Amino acid sequence: MGYISKDIAVITEPDIVTLSAVPNFIQFESKAASKTYLEVNIQVNITRSPAATVPSKTLLRITDSSGIVHTYHGTTVAEDVSGSTFYVAALTSDTAENLRQVLLADKWFNANFSVVIPFTWDTGNPRNGSILTIKSKGAGTDFNITIEAPNNTDDVAYTLTWINPTSENNDSISGEASTTEIDLDIYTDPEVFLGQDDRPITPQKIGTYVTTLQKTYAGVPVWFELNALFAQYGGYNRPPGTSGWFDTGTLRTYRFTAKVKAINSFYFYQSNALYVLHGYGPASESLDLDQFIYNDRFFSGITNIDPDHLWNLPTTGAPYYTYSPDYDTVWVQIFEPSGTITVTGVVVLRYNYFNGVYPSSENYLGSTGTTIPSKAKLALLTLRKADNPDGYDSMEITQSGTGITSNEKVIRLLTNKPRTPYIRGQKEYLNFIFSDPQRGESDPTEFTLRVAYRAYTTSDNYLGTVYGQEKARADFAIVNTCQLDIDTVLDQYPTAGIIRVTLARGTALVSNDQEYTIRPECLHTLRQFSFINRLGGWDAFNFDAGIKDEIKPSVETYNKTLTPSYQKGDSVETVYSTALANTLTIEGAPVSDEVANWLKELAAARVILDDEGNYVIIEDFTLSKTDAAFNMQRPTIKYRLSENYTND
Repeated sequence: MGYISKDIAVITEPDIVTLSAVPNFIQFESKAASKTYLEVNIQVNITRSPAATVPSKTLLRITDSSGIVHTYHGTTVAEDVSGSTFYVAALTSDTAENLRQVLLADKWFNANFSVVIPFTWDTGNPRNGSILTIKSKGAGTDFNITIEAPNNTDDVAYTLTWINPTSENNDSISGEASTTEIDLDIYTDPEVFLGQDDRPITPQKIGTYVTTLQKTYAGVPVWFELNALFAQYGGYNRPPGTSGWFDTGTLRTYRFTAKVKAINSFYFYQSNALYVLHGYGPASESLDLDQFIYNDRFFSGITNIDPDHLWNLPTTGAPYYTYSPDYDTVWVQIFEPSGTITVTGVVVLRYNYFNGVYPSSENYLGSTGTTIPSKAKLALLTLRKADNPDGYDSMEITQSGTGITSNEKVIRLLTNKPRTPYIRGQKEYLNFIFSDPQRGESDPTEFTLRVAYRAYTTSDNYLGTVYGQEKARADFAIVNTCQLDIDTVLDQYPTAGIIRVTLARGTALVSNDQEYTIRPECLHTLRQFSFINRLGGWDAFNFDAGIKDEIKPSVETYNKTLTPSYQKGDSVETVYSTALANTLTIEGAPVSDEVANWLKELAAARVILDDEGNYVIIEDFTLSKTDAAFNMQRPTIKYRLSENYTND
């Protein structure tokens, strides 16, 4: 949850980790408050005689909140009717409607006030009324007016009756004003690792200012879409070409501060550090990226203490996570299926549960003691410092009924890739998101992560496990990719028909599997592409087919003037420049229906590299999935390299 420096709004907060092409909103609305709308009745009394005095008697002056006077009057001469002059008819009800039309024709009046004329009822039938009821469309000082009829002696023209002479607005955001400006100052690259304390208390944690988004708040909720700023900035790091870990480079970090901008401007909200992955998906898709994040809180027996913080439960308003020097908070990852949580060695003031891995009022499940609610993913244990004078060294936390084993799958790898074939020499990748609350601490808990390759026969009999690409916690980026080394596993287990690849911590497997079926290289062709998938990780696919290379030259020429020295072999039409359009086509080997669905991500990718590392631009991608060709779908790709052969 973000940080509230002035509690003036109900805030619907953005998600912490999102895909760049999927909307991510922040919304502000006022807290409940009383509003008084200006309201006045004007009864029309004027008659047509004597006609000469009608314009003077009907003079009506309305002064708005900025001091501008809006003047209206009546006339008995039809030709004199204009924008501010209304026709005085024989019936006062007709005159009232004519005055109403003149008022509504005034753009200022129409924008700020409504005016209706209620009907009357006489002997069972409706009669046209002669009383105009004027009511402000909003509340606040901007809607206050004064009404004068200077020549209305003894109410000869009008009877004014004030119902609410003053409009009052107690809006928690705009105050007495009906509108105010809300600015979002956007900062990029705050120095905050995912999961780390992100309080904006240093310039480094705030980031580098880039721009301000502005909207007018007018008493109704106002929202900003944040990811649109970053959707077009798709950074990435190229695979290094050898097996091992590298920073994927598809993540951008930013944060924003919200302020009310007026004569007296002030900030009221500071967001968490927000993380945007270069990825995409349907706008309507509800994709919880928490499931892709490896957090060291996930591992059994490990907790983190956030000093000087607590989950605050105010008497009014939504709860929120905030700085508080008298309290510390223990973060505990909840495993399923967990029934109760047991804490020894400390005194716990309150147990708070959430159905996300970050606390917010939206995913707060309540404070239910040691009983863990259904769907809980996170527990925040509030510790009052005064209750724990000896510190927390003796604290132990256990969860009943978790069934956690060393093979428990904890996170999803950053890919939608199904089981695919593999031949030697093929490039394959493993991606995950890493959250490190201990990053930057003086004495963090050290551990390593590595890749576990589990080898099986074609009949799915287990052969053995090979571990590789081990890396220390402190050396990981937020989004990480490992170029795999499956060939080494095949060297050790040459009869392997299936390889399952998993992220591991020690011998514990902490992610889902990526699965490959091994095919002999003597019978298959290596023609693969690496690309950024829709979740912001690297993926690869081998088309297992030959390539058709089509070259078309394009030539620009100019004509030379013939001279007496011209002889055979000299050019008349001379080549100015040449370029070669090199188009390549691959008709791939048949793939399963599951792979065919996944290949949509290759077709839609903005970053594609061929097996030599050239940047590829797809011109055409054809994959007709039919029931008749079940699990035998044939993809065809037509592409060109981004570099052309040009001779200028």
